[in-house]
Amino acid sequence: MKSEITEMMMDVLNWIRPHIPDDVRDPMETSIKLSEEASELSHAIYTGRNKVGEECADVMILLLDIIYLCDVDIQMEFACKMEENRKRKWNIEKGALKHENSN
Repeated sequence: MKSEITEMMMDVLNWIRPHIPDDVRDPMETSIKLSEEASELSHAIYTGRNKVGEECADVMILLLDIIYLCDVDIQMEFACKMEENRKRKWNIEKGALKHENSN
């Protein structure tokens, strides 16, 4: 059974492949574009623009493409990272969580 993440990734791939084939796409260049879109998301949040959801979608599209291009098992990675996070000590810093350094 396909997960929602897999279905979303396939939707991205079906959209992007007619524009640029898998063997031409570069995960590094895609990650640079992801950084640009993350900046646009931050700007939308900062300015209170109504486009936060749209910018989140842009980030998600690029992230799903990177997951595919780098053959990442994101569900396994997510589960492992959440387990690690549960073991860490956390502080609230400026309205967000920040983990304490282990050293």
